[in-house]
Amino acid sequence: MAKSTKGNCYLCGAELGKTAMKNHLLKDHDSESGQECRLFRIEGAYDKNYWLYVDIPVDKTLNVLDKFLRKIWLECCGHLSEFQGAGKSTRVGRFSEGDQFLHLYDFGSTTETLITVMGTTWRPPQKEAVRLLARNVPPQFSCNKCGALAEYVDAEGLWVDESPFYCAKCAGKYADEDMLLPVTNSPRMGVCGYAGELDTFTFVQPSGAPASAPRTSARKGHRKELRKQPENSVAGLYPDELYELAFAFRSAKPWDRLYEDELFAIPLPNGETGYCSVMGKRGEHFALAVYPGEQGLQSFQHVQEAADAIEWFELPNPLKMQEYMLSQMCIQCSLENKNMLLPEELSSVRDYAARHNIRFRGSNSFPQFLEYRPAAYPARITSEEDIQILCEALRAALAVNERLLNAQWVELEKEPLGFSDGLAAARPLPVLARVQDGYAWSIGMLPGVISPDYPRPVLRDDILLARLKRAKKRNTTWVCDVVMCPQPVQEEEDGAPVFPYILFMADKETEAALMPAMVCGYEQEADTLLHNLGERMLESCVPRRMVVTDDRTHAFLEALTGSLGIELVQADSDELLEDLEAEFMDISTDGGTDDLDEEDMAELAAGLLMNLDDAALLRLPQPVWENLRAAINEGDVSAEVKDRFCEVNEKRRGHTSAKPTKPDSQ
Repeated sequence: MAKSTKGNCYLCGAELGKTAMKNHLLKDHDSESGQECRLFRIEGAYDKNYWLYVDIPVDKTLNVLDKFLRKIWLECCGHLSEFQGAGKSTRVGRFSEGDQFLHLYDFGSTTETLITVMGTTWRPPQKEAVRLLARNVPPQFSCNKCGALAEYVDAEGLWVDESPFYCAKCAGKYADEDMLLPVTNSPRMGVCGYAGELDTFTFVQPSGAPASAPRTSARKGHRKELRKQPENSVAGLYPDELYELAFAFRSAKPWDRLYEDELFAIPLPNGETGYCSVMGKRGEHFALAVYPGEQGLQSFQHVQEAADAIEWFELPNPLKMQEYMLSQMCIQCSLENKNMLLPEELSSVRDYAARHNIRFRGSNSFPQFLEYRPAAYPARITSEEDIQILCEALRAALAVNERLLNAQWVELEKEPLGFSDGLAAARPLPVLARVQDGYAWSIGMLPGVISPDYPRPVLRDDILLARLKRAKKRNTTWVCDVVMCPQPVQEEEDGAPVFPYILFMADKETEAALMPAMVCGYEQEADTLLHNLGERMLESCVPRRMVVTDDRTHAFLEALTGSLGIELVQADSDELLEDLEAEFMDISTDGGTDDLDEEDMAELAAGLLMNLDDAALLRLPQPVWENLRAAINEGDVSAEVKDRFCEVNEKRRGHTSAKPTKPDSQ
């Protein structure tokens, strides 16, 4: 087996040995102020040719390191993990230079990593808790049949063959495809279902050139890879016309002359109006977005309201803020860096560029065509109608740009053309309609603020409703809120990930949170969510009063509270609800359980696992599940809770709804 003992510094690109890398990091990359950190060296316990250097702030816990190791080296099937020899307290600041301990992942086919504290360092403030400083150069293996560079390892032969590696050509001839896994830069290579799909830490030279070719990222994709087309056979995803217009848009830079709230309109094939926004004036996101009809315009209004709240420091509920940003209904031509494109998108645009002698220079050079739908993950545009709409919008944007480019005073030219700014409601905008020799310009009027039409579900289970009516009301107040979950789930293997909706409930007198209920499509499943609420009431109590803080939840509860004689009150805000949702936001995202002590972790794990049914646990987004696993690892939980976790974890492995963006790699 060919192995590498040298590695790359991710800060400056230096290639050094493992020991020399430590001296280099401490001497050349230690700041004098900022965040105090511990420098860790991490290596395979039984194969030390795989190694990393990372730094972590002293106020963090080892939980952040567990998450990092899962991403870069370990995660395959959601196994449990633990640190051995680290002591009871896992605060990074308690460790001193020379301390050593182990990290174990998967108690069946265990991968052990040895962790050594190399010293104390300082770094500028960072968003990410764990910063990757250096990593071994990916080892290269030869195909045991032809000697070419190997891409696959035979998981079954890994423990008996001296060289169980195959190139793509030989793998299909000499190996059992079901046992093949991709070659990865990890001590877990070839074990269980590990395919390295979460490892996004490929080293990039300071010049921007990748240090190594990308590896196949998922086990299920390897059969397709074995029968891939020749590399010079690239099928174009989109017509040349769309690429031509996108590159013209990039060259024209209309964002130099337009703000994103200075909309213009085009007629759509279905008779509706497409509201177009040029983005990029602030130098962050360069795109042309088309918002179709009143529903699309309403989503643009919501994004504007959220942006205004941030600008004026009137930050709304963080979950509602994220929902606004994830509720856009539009199609976009955006200009991205190449790492943002899917492999097929990158191949297609490079094919067009090569045929038309176009070079990619600088950042935001690669056009990407995306569809945004409310409560759904952005997806690549596929419909012919959307492609034609985007082509028409790009032509119109270029016509607008040319008109303004030729103006002596751009701002003075805008108003006569119909441009206006501010909230996209009840104000003029230019309308461009295609004619034979160009565009006919006219001035239209944006509709007023569009009020959402929220679902008003009713409890359709007559028996449940009758039991709730007979139940004695308790003199207490519940606070409730319907919000979008900040992490997506994937219900169907080939479907786009969607963002589920959660009903939060808490008793204001006891300040106790009730177990939340969840559905994937609120518009379609509001009745189901209401039925879940009715069952919670039957299990707990029927309150005399319910408090909400928005119109959607008021509409959700209106029929049920009316039937049961519950007083329904809408308030501007509620402190208990805000605390509850902030905690959930933290658990659902990178904040995780870092700031929870062991008692809180145990309570969190037991509460969710022992009160939610299988269906609800299977729908929990993966980041929430990962933090639940951290609670199992670090909290003092009972054997019953651990058994429940293992039981559901096995079911999640075979359940597509638990996978946020990709099918399981097993």
